[in-house]
Amino acid sequence: MRYVTLLFFAFTFIVAPVLAQNSAARRIDVEKVKKELEEMKVTMETIKTNYGEDSVAKYMAARMVKERENWNKNRKLRQEEDAALRLDEYINETSPGDVIELNLSDMNLIEVPHFVFKYKNLKKLNLSNNKISKIPNEFKELQALEEVNLTNNKMRSVKFKTSKLRTVKRLNLSRNELVAFPKKVNKFKELTWLSLSNNRFESIPKRVKKYKELKTIEIGGNNLVQFGSNFKYLRKMECLESVSAGKANISSIPDNISLLTNITSLFLQENKINYISPEIGKLVGLEQLSLYKNQLKEIPQEIFNCTELNELDLFYNQLTILPKGFSKLKKLPNLYLAYNQLEYLPGDLGEMNLVSYLCS
Repeated sequence: MRYVTLLFFAFTFIVAPVLAQNSAARRIDVEKVKKELEEMKVTMETIKTNYGEDSVAKYMAARMVKERENWNKNRKLRQEEDAALRLDEYINETSPGDVIELNLSDMNLIEVPHFVFKYKNLKKLNLSNNKISKIPNEFKELQALEEVNLTNNKMRSVKFKTSKLRTVKRLNLSRNELVAFPKKVNKFKELTWLSLSNNRFESIPKRVKKYKELKTIEIGGNNLVQFGSNFKYLRKMECLESVSAGKANISSIPDNISLLTNITSLFLQENKINYISPEIGKLVGLEQLSLYKNQLKEIPQEIFNCTELNELDLFYNQLTILPKGFSKLKKLPNLYLAYNQLEYLPGDLGEMNLVSYLCS
């Protein structure tokens, strides 16, 4: 039985990838596969006879590792071939004026290809997962551009010649090496969504105040040890609705959280938060509050002033007691309390019309 199992694993991890690879190319050499299986069976029989069944297992483990490495190597080559084909297709495009979306992700690019700038009507440009370190001046020629994805590159600073780039609505600079926010991007007058996640920021950059239309900022995955230091610059951003700062080494929600009076969503999951200022109660328009996987032992009574809440996530904290007042949250159908240390629940929870109520 053990021998049959090993043969099954051999097929799964060695032959199946070969079949998959050849199938993609519409070429399946059945005789070659049969021959490889037969050779493998003979080799296993020989090892079993001479060295015992345990040695067969060791052989199979080593073989599987080697074949998996070969498969990964071939997959990388296929990806590079696919990238080359895509590049060739774009370079030889005969009607550049018809192209409104361009995907150059995962191409191992170290710079933005110059042919990109012939697409004058381009609206969406995806340059994610490359090795780009700077933005060329020619970017200003893409005057119809609405969405730019530069996530997971090698940028330590970003300099856009933005005098003509006024139509950009979404800008993704996540997973780079930024320590400061670009000085000359304040002319993105229509920017509504900005991601600075997984860089090297220590606070929300004050320069984002220039984006009067900004609705969402994502800045999780940074080391936001000065989380609230620039809230005063955000208070006049009347369109700002959502702040996402998960996994950002935040230890508390400070008093000046009250300055963010317009936000409706606050995502602070997977931090080290052990204190919430009572000032959070001044966020009367707050609809979503995510605090799962923090270090909270209590929540302030004032949180019940956030009567627009429809989701409150307190999963995976250290809560031992909850204040009374949940009945004030008339619009709260989703409450998550599981994986805490609660000894009992407040009685007014029974008065609520909860749709999702998870507690343990």
